[in-house]
Amino acid sequence: MCKIFERKVSIDLVFQKVCAIKTRMIRYIFIWLCCCIVFHRNTLAQNVPVQPQVKNFLGTKAASILSEAETVQAFLLDPFPNASATEQFNGFKVLKKSTLSAKNSTIIKTILGTDAHYGFDQLMKNCTFTPSLGLRFYKNGQTLDVLICLDCDVWRFIGYQLNKTEDFDPAHQQVREFILMAFPK
Repeated sequence: MCKIFERKVSIDLVFQKVCAIKTRMIRYIFIWLCCCIVFHRNTLAQNVPVQPQVKNFLGTKAASILSEAETVQAFLLDPFPNASATEQFNGFKVLKKSTLSAKNSTIIKTILGTDAHYGFDQLMKNCTFTPSLGLRFYKNGQTLDVLICLDCDVWRFIGYQLNKTEDFDPAHQQVREFILMAFPK
């Protein structure tokens, strides 16, 4: 009778250990899934509506890419064209590049998509376009490029038969602060 009792006790102990291991594994899997969800949510850029004048200026296709881009890359540029540079962005040498966080993507989409940040007028600025920042917006394999010149407060949109330039005097400070966030020293 003792041997049967001992076997039953040892089987019960094994069963308890297996249950404890399963419980720990489930707990670890749950924690891992929570981390994945939080990380995934923080890496996805939000859709930001493009206001009517900006949409009219860019066109529906480019405005859609700007608004709904899943990924945004930023490029610090040498402001003078350099055809011999190994890495280029629209003809300008890339000094540094970065894929933006969801937060920074949302910030730049909001800056670029707001009517009040544009100087929609017929006046042309008399300055040399020397961009120090480039942005590339990706949506379903489609791209929209933006070159930003802080010296002139002018941005240029390139893509989908689009090559348009407009000034952003009202948003100068916001653009400057964005560049410092995207590329901290």
